[in-house]
Amino acid sequence: MCDLPAAEADKMTYDLYREGYYYYGKDYAHKGSTFSFTESSLLDLMSFDARNNADLISIPLLMIAGKAAIHCI
Repeated sequence: MCDLPAAEADKMTYDLYREGYYYYGKDYAHKGSTFSFTESSLLDLMSFDARNNADLISIPLLMIAGKAAIHCI
């Protein structure tokens, strides 16, 4: 599972990573999860932009992204 000690996770600068660590790595971790990813999937995540093809969505869409979400129009 996730080998990072909680004390180290608490030192993370960004809330997004710290909260993700606790949510996905500790509180709601799947028993079969390794909490790791491949290099190729990381490259896909880094290049992902949710705004690509957003104009294809023809109905209202509500997206919720956590307590610190930024509202953009």
